Amino acid sequence: MRIVSERTVRRRFKEAGIETSRTCTLSQADTMLATQSSIVGPAGIQTRLALQDDIRIPRDRIKQVMREIDPYGFRRRQPGAAIQVQRRTAWSVGPWSTLSVDGHDKLSALGIWIYGWRDVFSGYALKLYLGRSNRNPHIINREMLQMFIDYGDNDNARVPVSIYSDHGTETVETYSYFNTIRDTYGPEENEAPRWHHTLSTHNIVIERGWRHFLNERGREIEGILTASGQHNAFNRNIPKHQAALESTIFPLVQKQLTEYITTNNYAYVRLQKNKNLPSGGTRVEWFENPQLYDGHDCSIKVPRATVEWFLRQCKKNIVETDVDFFKSKFDDLLQENENVVDRNNCWNVWHDLINYDFE
Repeated sequence: MRIVSERTVRRRFKEAGIETSRTCTLSQADTMLATQSSIVGPAGIQTRLALQDDIRIPRDRIKQVMREIDPYGFRRRQPGAAIQVQRRTAWSVGPWSTLSVDGHDKLSALGIWIYGWRDVFSGYALKLYLGRSNRNPHIINREMLQMFIDYGDNDNARVPVSIYSDHGTETVETYSYFNTIRDTYGPEENEAPRWHHTLSTHNIVIERGWRHFLNERGREIEGILTASGQHNAFNRNIPKHQAALESTIFPLVQKQLTEYITTNNYAYVRLQKNKNLPSGGTRVEWFENPQLYDGHDCSIKVPRATVEWFLRQCKKNIVETDVDFFKSKFDDLLQENENVVDRNNCWNVWHDLINYDFE
């Protein structure tokens, strides 16, 4: 067993931002630094050391080192702890300081994908995107850039200081574009972080919004669309099916989303005395008048022409598919026949469209 000096161990752990004592071997240090996710327990560490480095260390000694490095790891691994999310108090200095973003997949079986942006300071829902995918990085980036423009004025777009998200693939392109804008027009990285990556369950601002949406609108939408049982004929992998869905049912769902945004932003939020963020009012008031609630507008003013240029570059990456072709045909067909689609006949119209012969 290779025992190293206290100085060497302390130096290695200091580089990783960890303080420990002389009881640790170099191999233990390397192994522990590689398993700080708290998923691997003492038995796993013991096995790794034995198999990888041919080092046999008693379990008690491994537990001692683990408690030095991550004292909360054992609590997170105990039975039942996996379903308990360690909550932290949300905090922000004002609107546009941090946006919490994530997708909602509960209606994906019906071909309905939603992605949302919510302000951390006020809880204000800036935008809910409804589309055929919330995992396509080009589409999500396009919607983000368009949102920056929509909330700006004729001269400038409004960009947040930082964004909070999970590690989803849809954030790859938005991360790149946003960082480029921040590096050019925002504060230095050491003054304000640009992007916070976290687990989806820890992205509480947008996640609690999805829970509220699911209870208030999501279940209602699902109930309306599944009541007749006709949804069983839908196959999202068939372009005609998806295109007909977007022409007939998407407008109905979009209406529900718009109504939800209004109720979310204008509904009264009860007073919570121990809350760091504003309470006892409406989200729209906190978002538009933060100075009255010990906050200030943190948005970065970026020339509108610059963001529009980024948006054009982004749109070049979005390739049209067969779904776009059929949707254009279906939209024209519905307009020509002056079809009125509502919750009672939407699936009947959908069936007529997918069976329509363009020839």
